[in-house]
Amino acid sequence: GSEPFIVPLAVPAVAGPGALSIVLLLREARPDAGLMLFGAVTVAWLVSAVILSAAAWLQRVLRDEGILAMERLMGLVLVIISVQMFLDALRSLGAIPAAAGAPGN
Repeated sequence: GSEPFIVPLAVPAVAGPGALSIVLLLREARPDAGLMLFGAVTVAWLVSAVILSAAAWLQRVLRDEGILAMERLMGLVLVIISVQMFLDALRSLGAIPAAAGAPGN
């Protein structure tokens, strides 16, 4: 079956409030690195544009089985990132102890 709700997820990742907030925070943290930040954002947008432009070609190459495998893989990556963010938040609140040898210790 068709899953149209997956398609719009790319837009907030590229130009949504979260991405724009990150850019503003990085600019505030390093005011002298404006050109480097602009270059990094431009490269990220270009890579995203190339991938999104090649979507039809990728769908032909990967076929339905490859697309399904990529969807599952990206779902797994999303779950891993969300669990890590949740654990980081609990550690920062002191709800769980920081792991020995973890970054920031």
